[in-house]
Amino acid sequence: MVPAWRIFLLGVAAFSATGSARAQGFVNTYGGQLSEEAVGVALSSNGFHVATRRFMGQAAGHQAHMLQLSSTGAQGSWLQLPGSDGRAFVQAMAEGTSGSAFVAGSAFPAGQSHHDRFVAKLDGDGGLLWHTRPSLNGDQQYFAVRGLPDGGCIAAGVRTIGEGHDA
Repeated sequence: MVPAWRIFLLGVAAFSATGSARAQGFVNTYGGQLSEEAVGVALSSNGFHVATRRFMGQAAGHQAHMLQLSSTGAQGSWLQLPGSDGRAFVQAMAEGTSGSAFVAGSAFPAGQSHHDRFVAKLDGDGGLLWHTRPSLNGDQQYFAVRGLPDGGCIAAGVRTIGEGHDA
């Protein structure tokens, strides 16, 4: 008798071998000397917006950027996410209505060492429609965002106060 875990692994390997080849369109890698972590992709008016968390060195720390790509995957440009000055950690991205997109995460206020959650709504060209960064006691971080049919969004994450944390 073959153990169930071996059957599962064989199934995963077979799926990986057949599924990835069909889905492959183009592969490009973009980045610089430090590090970039892509956390989401949304359609834009000219191709794609890729939300990234970029480590820009010890002095600047992490910053929130959008990588703009053409519909064929050719690199357009890097733009700092409007309204995300300072150290910012993009964690999620979702498509909205009418070509808009939402980006969520957290940022350190100037001179502070705690996270304040944020959500930004961008138009199809990557322009800022609105940005919210409420400040509450403790750390708050958004890890997920979803666009809603009415043009708004819902975000989820964690809030830490003292020794515990809440969703």
